[in-house]
Amino acid sequence: MTDALREELARIGDGAAPVTVAPDVWARGRRARRRDRVVLGAAALTVLVALAGLGLTVRGVAHDAAPVGTGVEAVPSVIQGVPQRLIRNYESGEVWDRRVGETDLAIGRGAMAFGSGQSVYEPVVVTAADGVYHPLELPGWYGNTTAGFSESNVPLALSPDGARLAWAWADLDAPQRSPVPSGIRIGDLRTGHVRTIRLVGRDGIVVGAIAWSPDGRWLVWQGRMQTTWTRDTTRSGPNSEVAGRIGPGGVSQAVPLTQTSSVALAIENSGRVLLVGSHGWSTWGGRGVDRGFLRTREPDTLPGDGTAGAMSPAGHLALAGGVVPTSAVTFVNTGSRAALDRNVPDPPYSEGALIQPVGWIDDDHVVVVATAAHDVSDAGWRHGETRLAVVSAPWASDDVWKPVASFDTDYEKTGEIKAPTVAVDLMSLDHPTRDFPAPTWPWSDERKAAVIGGAALAVVAVLVFVVSHRRGRRLRD
Repeated sequence: MTDALREELARIGDGAAPVTVAPDVWARGRRARRRDRVVLGAAALTVLVALAGLGLTVRGVAHDAAPVGTGVEAVPSVIQGVPQRLIRNYESGEVWDRRVGETDLAIGRGAMAFGSGQSVYEPVVVTAADGVYHPLELPGWYGNTTAGFSESNVPLALSPDGARLAWAWADLDAPQRSPVPSGIRIGDLRTGHVRTIRLVGRDGIVVGAIAWSPDGRWLVWQGRMQTTWTRDTTRSGPNSEVAGRIGPGGVSQAVPLTQTSSVALAIENSGRVLLVGSHGWSTWGGRGVDRGFLRTREPDTLPGDGTAGAMSPAGHLALAGGVVPTSAVTFVNTGSRAALDRNVPDPPYSEGALIQPVGWIDDDHVVVVATAAHDVSDAGWRHGETRLAVVSAPWASDDVWKPVASFDTDYEKTGEIKAPTVAVDLMSLDHPTRDFPAPTWPWSDERKAAVIGGAALAVVAVLVFVVSHRRGRRLRD
């Protein structure tokens, strides 16, 4: 600055009117700054609350009771369906979304295994220590697709102790000039090791039903020999029904079926197989053949999809409960050769129920999956609530029909829980199930859009508020 400019500025300043500054201007400025900070903090809190509120919907409905302690292995008290959006088409089959599908079977002891989906079912195992859901990509799995045994059956079975998982497999990409390699695989859920058992017959063996012995040392299976088997076509000829048992050595031995075939198969701890037909039952593989009659059963009241019954440690058998609405559990006491029915309670099954035995807690109490029927008519019946229940046998000293777990599914958003098998060794009469946290799943595209859009709207609203607030304050000042 030059001396002339300095002198001119001093002259102008001496002649200017004095400026009076209010004594509280500094305090008012500090208060305005604090207000801005509060508004910005409220904006951030609004965004976080919006995100948290949307995020809570991902976890599902919480249970009323506190979750079980870490490391306690148990069957969950609520079994939830897997979102149907997580199953995607892959070439001619269907597989899990890559975000959730697991190929490593070393997941730990399972509490429950089931097929999940709608018309096509993919395997799921819920682990017993933490209640986590594991959508599995099992090698060779074909489930109940067009190459499968039946639309209503899922060839998947968890051992009673939850340590191993058995499933049907096939290599449908094998050269068509040779039979389709197929059979049963058994995976150890603790180590991840998989044992493959090849079944041979015509163009391949389709396995539709698998059942474990109560001690988990034996398997029995039932299926069909195929005359044609491709990804798109499956065909079997007359007298194509086959069955077998797999012992501790891992070799399948053929089980002879009668000409009328057996409707259900089960296997004892000794390896003896029970074959149940429309009117009676017989045994195979022991020191002789036992036979008995099902006098209370009509030919059309036993399931026709090859589903095996549940065997108790003492060799008693519980069979699926027939057709709706004439529902009951049939108990076969192989010691007395008697077949006795246990009707479903009314209520809550005033219109009948579909009953599926899945195992025994002891020789007097069986675990069943019971689905209530609603609106029964000549046109069919509608599914109601599905529960896991403990039921006493007719010869037991107590009279029990106790619901112990519920199945939570939304048929429009989640898949059905099909053909569940349960690790009954983890259940007791006093503590049959435990509560676990609800499962978590990746967000859908719709939920992502809702979260991002909601957060953006919250930010815009807060910014508009801040600008309006500051403009109004300037006008007042």
